[in-house]
Amino acid sequence: MPEAIPGTGIIPPTLPQPGTVVDSAGRYELRQPLSQDALTTRWIASDRVLSRSVLLRLLRPDLEAIPAARGAFLAATATAAGVSHPNLVRALDAGSGSHGTFVISELAEGEPLRSLVARLEPLEPAACAHIAMCVARAAQVAQASGLRLLPDIDNVLLVAQGGVKLDNLDSESVRRAAGLPTQDLTPVQAIGRLLFELLAGKRPDESGMKKAGSLRLLRPGISRELDACVSRALAAPAHGFSDLGALAAALARLNVESAPLPAPKQPPAAGRPRQPGFFRSEGRWLAPAIGLFVLAAGVVIAGFSIGHVPGTSISLPSLLGGEKADGRLTIAGAGDFDPLGDGKEHPEDLAKSYDGNAASGWRTETYHTADLGGAKAGVGMWVDLGQEGEVDRAHVLLARGGGAVELRASSTLAPRPEDWKTVAGADPAGKDTTLRPAGVVRTRFLLLWFTRLPGGGTDFSESVLEIQIYAPKDGR
Repeated sequence: MPEAIPGTGIIPPTLPQPGTVVDSAGRYELRQPLSQDALTTRWIASDRVLSRSVLLRLLRPDLEAIPAARGAFLAATATAAGVSHPNLVRALDAGSGSHGTFVISELAEGEPLRSLVARLEPLEPAACAHIAMCVARAAQVAQASGLRLLPDIDNVLLVAQGGVKLDNLDSESVRRAAGLPTQDLTPVQAIGRLLFELLAGKRPDESGMKKAGSLRLLRPGISRELDACVSRALAAPAHGFSDLGALAAALARLNVESAPLPAPKQPPAAGRPRQPGFFRSEGRWLAPAIGLFVLAAGVVIAGFSIGHVPGTSISLPSLLGGEKADGRLTIAGAGDFDPLGDGKEHPEDLAKSYDGNAASGWRTETYHTADLGGAKAGVGMWVDLGQEGEVDRAHVLLARGGGAVELRASSTLAPRPEDWKTVAGADPAGKDTTLRPAGVVRTRFLLLWFTRLPGGGTDFSESVLEIQIYAPKDGR
């Protein structure tokens, strides 16, 4: 019998073996372990329904005990599922079973840039700039949807069709929520570092070069214009490119879009030993999967569909749902909701909003005006009840009170505010507020949507100290 994770009482999933079917529907069978990082274990798996090979990533059991990490996994997954770009890896499916929470990604044939640099160094400057331009465009689209990606030579793949694929997991937000070390650089600086490494075969901090523009001392054949792009991308934000779009445009002006890309290494012959790697698959290189989400170990769960992504479904543990003796419904998970802004509203604090301790909670960002700067209609957080059921009311404790809040419902994790149905509201909302719909609502997800924030001067924000959801009593 495996031991519980210290301080949690949670027994982690048993470690799977090749041949294990990870889901209750019997669809995904593990075939070959690939590698493990601080967040996940990667496997080659068989999709037995569609008869294809896929990449499956399992959340590491030690992270299951961290509510903030689980919420960040779910938030990153839901956001990534709504992003589409030819240079971004897509998610195919997700779920959970007795061996853990898993995410399925597409399979792509190609080669990670790390392998490419080691095999072909030095790469042609125009090809390096072409790759960086594609990555910058993909990262820009992802950032517009709330994903903050930091590209490097380990999470970018050169595919056989002559294209580039970037992993779409916002791993930094997940690592931050899990209390793991994060990188102190912007997406623009990350691409600058990637481009430097493609050109020089080493990172800037490994090159011994500290003077801006000194890359040409390592590669004399690099044009002054490309050298200037690298230096500006690596610079501090105040002195560098204003955003990813400006970086992509600067690279495009170098006329590199038609520059041929090197051919990726052919898949290894069948039966040869496979090296652990980010993208490798049985005779193939795999595109990385996206972020992971909440699991209670040993639970088989029902999924929900993300309607705007055909064929994509994500699951949460229904075991965590259910009703307590006082009629209170158990909250299985939560996420911040800022689709009209930068996509981030303190996801690391979400678990504090339903932990039974009103001394702390989840908070919005601070805005200069009550109407959120006039830039968006609202901001909020959602909770998942683990399974669809009847809801009578939401009881909310707020730190300030005095703003305006709506309670919205949806049977799926809808990506846009208008996709959630408004069922109750309070304007102004007191510090101790009960949001009660006119009738019983049947739903799985509930959204607290703040359309006006309390405060004064240039400090307008709100904190949800505790949220409780109740089932209807007899007669209601």
